[in-house]
Amino acid sequence: MLSKLGQQYRSRFGGNNPSNQQHGHGFGTAPVFLASISTILGAILFLRFGYAVGNVGFLKTLAIIVLGHLVTIPTVLAVSEIATNRRVAGGGAYYIVSRSFGTSIGGTIGCALYLSQAISIAFYMVAFAEAFEPVLSWIADYISSYYQDIDNPNPSDPININARWLSIPCTIILIVIMLSKGANIGVSMLWGICAILAVSLIAFFMGGPPETIDTLPEVIGKTPEVMETPPEVIDRTPEVIDKTPEVVDKATEETRLIGSSITASVPNGDPFGKVFAICFPAFTGMIAGLGLSGDLRNPQRSIPLGTITATLAGMVVYVLVAIKLWQSATPADLADPNKIIMADISAWRPAIFIGLGAASFSSALGSIMVAPRTLQALARDNVLPIPGLNRLMRTGVGKSQEPVPATFVSGAIAVVFVAIGELNFIAQILTMFFLVTYGALCVVSFLEHFAGNPSYRPTFHSRWYVSLLGTVMCGLMMFQINVFYAFLSIFLILAIYIGLRRGHREQRGMIGIFQGAMFQLTRWLQTTLQKNRANFSESGWRPSIVGITQFGERRLGHFDLLRWLCHRQGFGQFIQFFPGDYSFPEEISARIHVDALIQQSEASRAGIFVDSLICPTFQLALAQVLQMPGISGLPNNTILLEFDHNHPEEIPEVQQGASLAVESLFNVLILRSTKHRFGYRSSIHVWVTDDNLANVPMMLLLAYILVGHSEWKRAKIRLFACSTSWDTELDADELSTVIKEGRLPISMQNVTSVSYESEEALEQEVTHRSAQADLVITGLTIEDINSGDLDRVLQRYQGVNDVLFVHSIEPISID
Repeated sequence: MLSKLGQQYRSRFGGNNPSNQQHGHGFGTAPVFLASISTILGAILFLRFGYAVGNVGFLKTLAIIVLGHLVTIPTVLAVSEIATNRRVAGGGAYYIVSRSFGTSIGGTIGCALYLSQAISIAFYMVAFAEAFEPVLSWIADYISSYYQDIDNPNPSDPININARWLSIPCTIILIVIMLSKGANIGVSMLWGICAILAVSLIAFFMGGPPETIDTLPEVIGKTPEVMETPPEVIDRTPEVIDKTPEVVDKATEETRLIGSSITASVPNGDPFGKVFAICFPAFTGMIAGLGLSGDLRNPQRSIPLGTITATLAGMVVYVLVAIKLWQSATPADLADPNKIIMADISAWRPAIFIGLGAASFSSALGSIMVAPRTLQALARDNVLPIPGLNRLMRTGVGKSQEPVPATFVSGAIAVVFVAIGELNFIAQILTMFFLVTYGALCVVSFLEHFAGNPSYRPTFHSRWYVSLLGTVMCGLMMFQINVFYAFLSIFLILAIYIGLRRGHREQRGMIGIFQGAMFQLTRWLQTTLQKNRANFSESGWRPSIVGITQFGERRLGHFDLLRWLCHRQGFGQFIQFFPGDYSFPEEISARIHVDALIQQSEASRAGIFVDSLICPTFQLALAQVLQMPGISGLPNNTILLEFDHNHPEEIPEVQQGASLAVESLFNVLILRSTKHRFGYRSSIHVWVTDDNLANVPMMLLLAYILVGHSEWKRAKIRLFACSTSWDTELDADELSTVIKEGRLPISMQNVTSVSYESEEALEQEVTHRSAQADLVITGLTIEDINSGDLDRVLQRYQGVNDVLFVHSIEPISID
C-alpha cells in the first residue's frame, strides 16, 4: 500500500518517475524560441499575407492579426502558467491536457493536435516548393523552347511544372534527415534558417513599390466594367461627366497613390472569414517549441520565456509586414494569386524566394520534430486503439529516445496531404484542429484558476479572464471561419472521445475536469443560499430530505423513494447507519458498503448524496443526522424513516426518531415498505381525512413530484376525501378547488368523496379501494407521533402495499 502511495506521489509531483527524469537532448531556451518563431514566420507570411491585405484591406488585416493573437496570446500565457506548475514531459501540449483532463479527453485533444501537426508538415512543404517558382518557370521555358526547336506541332501550348513534383521528394528527404540525424540536426539547422529569415525580411523592408506596379481603379472601389463603359453609354449619362472638379481630382489622386485608404480592397474579394481561416495558421507556431518539452533541460523556464518572446516578436513582424505591403502595392497587385508580391517589393528579389524556402522548410522541420513526439506520448498512454500499435509507436531509439516509428507514420501522413497540394484546403483543416487544441489549453488554465486548488502554484501567473477570453475566442473563431468545418471537427472529436472512453473507463472523464470548479461553485452557491435563506423560504417550498436506515443495501425501497422525491425539485441525502463504536476498521467497512450504494446511485442516475454514519445507537445517529447541514447550503427540512411491513419490532426506533424530528421542526415521512417495491409505478392513492388537513398540501406536492419522475410518468393520482358521516368539513368539491388552483395533474374524475363512521370502517375503505395501488399516501397527526399509539397507526391498512405516512410541520402553499 505504501509503495502504491509512493507511486501516486511521484507521478503527481514529479519525483522519481522515469518519464519525468528523462531530459532527452537537454536543450535550453533557444530551441523553443527558434522552433516557435520559425514556424510563426512561415509560408503564409510570404505567400498569403499580401492576399489578405488585397482582399480585405489594411484595416481588416490588422483585425485578423489582433483576433488571431486574442487566441494565441491567452494560449501562450496558459501554457506558460501550466508549465511552471508541473514538469511538462514529452508530448508538449498533449501532456498538459491529458494530465489535467485525464486520458480520455486528453487523448481526444491529443489526437487532433497530432493530426494538425502532421498535416502542417504537408502545408509547409507545399509552400516550400513554391519558393522554387522562378527555377520551375525557367525550366518550363527551356523545355518549351526545346520542343519548339524540334518542330513541336503545338509550339504555343505552355508547359506547366506542378510544384508537387518537387514537394513530394523534398518531404521524403526531410523525413530521411530526421530519421538519420534526429532532433539535434534539426535544432542546428534552425539557427541558420532563422538567420536567412532575418536577411530576407530586411531585404523586403528595404524595398519599395515596384516600377511596373499597376494602380488599378479598384483602389477607389470602381469596377472594371465601369472603366470599360462604351462612349455611347457615357453620352447617355451626363451626370457622371458633370461631377465637380474637386471630386474628379480626388478620385484621380487616390488612383495614383498606393496606400491612400486603410480600407481599400479589391471588389468582390474573398470574405473576411475565409481570409482569416487561411491566415490564422500563420500565428499558430507559438507552441511548436512546446513539443520539445521532453528534450528540455529546464522546461519550467524555457517554455514560458521561449514561447512568449516568439509570439510577441511574431506579432510585431506581421504588423510591420502589413504596413509595408499596404504602402508598397495596390490591392489588385496584392490580391493577385499569380504574384509573390513581397518579391516584387523586396530590394533583392531572390531574397524573398530564399526566405520563403527557408521559412517553409523551418516550419516543416519544426512540425516533423514535434509531431512524432506527440504520437509517441499518445502511445505511451495507450491512447491508440490497437495495443500492438501503442507498443510500436512508443518505441524510442538511442539515449534520447528518438521516435523513429512515429516519424515514419507522421511522414506518411504528410506525403498524402502533399499529394493533395491545395494550400487553402489544408489551411482550413489546420485551423480547426489548432483552435480545438488552443481552446482546450485555455480551458485547463481557466478551470485551474476557478478551482482554487492549493496544489496549483505556478511561478508564472496569468489571469483567469485572459484564459476565458482565449476559450471564447477559439469557439467563436471556429464558427466564424467555416460552420461546416467547425461542426465536422466537433463531430470527429466526439467520435474520438467516445472511442477512447470505451477503452479507458477507469480514467476520469468530464467529472474529473470540472471537479475543482464544481467544488468552488458549490461553495459559493451554499454560502449565497445561506445568506439569502429568508428570501428563499418565501419563494416556495421544496424538499430537502435526509433519509437514514441501517438496511440500505437490503431494502432499496427507501433509497428509491428518496431519489424519486429529490430527482429534480429537491435535495436528498441518504445516510447508511452502522451500529457500533467508531474505529478505523469500521470506517473502512462502512466505506465499502457506501461505495456499493454510490454505484447503485450512478446506475439509477440518482441525484442524491450518499454517506455513512457509525454510532452506538440509532437515536444518537438520528440526533447527528438532524444537525447535518443540507447539501443545498440550506438546512434539511424533512426526515425520511422506514420500516418493513413484516418487522413491526422496528417501529419503536421509528417512533423515537419521528418524535425527535418533530421536536427539531422537521417534516416527517415514514415509509412502510413491502416486497411489492412500488409495483408497476402506475398508481398513487392519496387519502385525506378531516383530522389531517394540515398535511394535505405536502401530500399532494409529494405525489406531484413522484409522477414527474420518468419511472412514474404513467402513474395516475387518485385522491380520496374522507369525512365522517356527521361532519361535512371536507368534501370532494373543496379538494377539486385546491387541485385546480394548485395546477396539479389530477383529473377531477379521480377525486372521490368517502364517508365513514369509524376508524375500522375507514380502514376497510382504504383496503378495498387501494389494494392494487403501487403507493398509498396518508397523513399523521402530531398526536399520533407523540402518543404511545403510533405503533397501531403505522400498522393500519394491512391489506395494501407500500404506504407513505406524512406529517407536515411547516405551512406549505400550493397556490
